[in-house]
Amino acid sequence: MSSHALLDAGLLDQLEQRWRRFEMPITDRLGRGLSDAEIDSATEELGVRLPEEARRWWRWRDAHLGPDSGAHWVTSSFFHLSLAQAVDETLKMRQLERDVVQEHRLEAQWHDGWIAWIVDGGAGVVVFDCSDPGHDATPVRYFDYVEGETLDPPLPSVGSVVRGWLAAYDAGVYNWNNRTRKFSYHPERVDPPSDVHLDLV
Repeated sequence: MSSHALLDAGLLDQLEQRWRRFEMPITDRLGRGLSDAEIDSATEELGVRLPEEARRWWRWRDAHLGPDSGAHWVTSSFFHLSLAQAVDETLKMRQLERDVVQEHRLEAQWHDGWIAWIVDGGAGVVVFDCSDPGHDATPVRYFDYVEGETLDPPLPSVGSVVRGWLAAYDAGVYNWNNRTRKFSYHPERVDPPSDVHLDLV
């Protein structure tokens, strides 16, 4: 598995096929993708221009997520955000960072070139690093609400994360249970170990 694989239509088709095969509730919330104009309008207040690979994610689908339990989970830890939710989460994290830095006089750890992608329950947020929008690849970072950035170096691309999810679904690392509306998690089933950090797959 190439850890530098870029997100493309083939990977996205495979991802949707897995979600539908496992009858995951998120498949009922997958709306149309967004145009570049809609993406730029939604992210304008952030002052961030999304690189090509990040755009491909929201051009593909912009999930319409309801309050149903389990409707937004993509793994046992992470749940999907629409672009509007991602912008809101990013603004929230920026304000939280300003409050913490001001109160405790700490060095800032959240960067203005980041935009939230998926959220780890109440523990942290996975971000697209949009600091260099001229590159096709979008590095992926993890920001823990308590410890700050904990994935260094970052994963090199969004495609590398999606490939990791596909491998994990196929190996039974994640099994969706429609009765409990939860994933079961079996990290011992990754063999050989994925080259993607297991905290993100």
